[in-house]
Amino acid sequence: ICYLSVMSKLTPGKEYERKFLVRAVLFTGAILRTAVQLRIRQGYLALVPAQVRVRHVHGEGYVLEIKGEDDLEIECGALADPYGRELLEKYAPRVASIIEKVRYEIPAGFDGLSWEVDIFKGDNAPLLVAEIEMPEKDYPLLERELPAWLGEEVTDDPRFKNKNLAVRPFKTWPKSEQKKTLKRMGL
Repeated sequence: ICYLSVMSKLTPGKEYERKFLVRAVLFTGAILRTAVQLRIRQGYLALVPAQVRVRHVHGEGYVLEIKGEDDLEIECGALADPYGRELLEKYAPRVASIIEKVRYEIPAGFDGLSWEVDIFKGDNAPLLVAEIEMPEKDYPLLERELPAWLGEEVTDDPRFKNKNLAVRPFKTWPKSEQKKTLKRMGL
């Protein structure tokens, strides 16, 4: 059974995010030890006109999600195994590659917000990308004290969107783009 619920914890039906590269050298073990850790695999069943993805969070199961234009994001609900596994393993690879990552949830220290830092595995390793979901589109994030490990903002760079990393994984980028990105991450 598929039930509708909104994915955003802050703004029902909408998701306002900002993305940043992570300075790998400053993102230390001490930060990782205190963070909530999730192992995630996700794949896309459709990319246009809306993204339909199936996500598996280790220990929590499978979820079907729809992301539309204008920041709309809807969770269709939990998928029982083996159905979720079949969608992810059999059908999603026909659309694009599977995204693998370890996500660390870290309190931002203001307004109850949290950073989600994704350490990509597989075809997108060694990318490190942080994102933060904000309560409104015009939230004054840059007026807050941001962590030292936060690097350059990539919110408007389509290469770092998960759907694009599934279609064009980091390992397939031209070597010059890879080197430039790794340098921006301090690697």
